[in-house]
Amino acid sequence: MQQTNPFWLVRRAPRDLQSQIHLAVQKGFQVVSQTSTTAQLIRKKHFSCLLATILFLLFTLPFIIYLFYFLGKKDDLIYLDIERQPTDEELVEYIRLEQQKNNRRSMIVLVIITATFILIYLVGIIHYTQRAFR
Repeated sequence: MQQTNPFWLVRRAPRDLQSQIHLAVQKGFQVVSQTSTTAQLIRKKHFSCLLATILFLLFTLPFIIYLFYFLGKKDDLIYLDIERQPTDEELVEYIRLEQQKNNRRSMIVLVIITATFILIYLVGIIHYTQRAFR
């Protein structure tokens, strides 16, 4: 999945290409190409032999799920373009919008987890009451 000017880089080093490249390299990315105003970076997908071995020895189904996850995963790509990044004034609004997006994602995950626990609880109550009236 390619990201153009990802939020986590733009926020930490606004309009500073070399700093953004340095931050991305620290996260495991490699520079593929670079000009004075743009850069393209890649992070290859990584297979964890340790995790795969532990999952295989303990749990077969999670091991199979991990294999499918790895096979379906693509390399991470980043395209940095200083000219398309927000200016200082726009950066404040950009950060606010990204934080709202992250808050929405967190809320969705929270709702899903809560609904799952409620569903498990209700199934338990139904199962218990059916056994009690037999």
